[in-house]
Amino acid sequence: MKKTDMFGVVKDSPGAHIVVLQGEQQLSKDNKILGEFQIDCVSLVKGEVTFDIDVTGILSVSAKDKATGKEQTIAIANYSALDATSLLLPLPVGS
Repeated sequence: MKKTDMFGVVKDSPGAHIVVLQGEQQLSKDNKILGEFQIDCVSLVKGEVTFDIDVTGILSVSAKDKATGKEQTIAIANYSALDATSLLLPLPVGS
């Protein structure tokens, strides 16, 4: 199962810090952190984040700078109880 979404950052930002969460709580601090990574790219204004769960249950999350093609990926094997559909739900605005 695969889902891709767009994100944006402030133009002068040195990149984006991606935090992968599991849970259904409204505030991100109330959910479980599965992993996190940084995509460093000065030109990053528009990016793309992709969540992919393979047949063995490994969750791969990648972030890509649309302007340069630079990409960073993390693979998470030990997430718990939520099904694949729940893991791919978008976070509410402001979380």
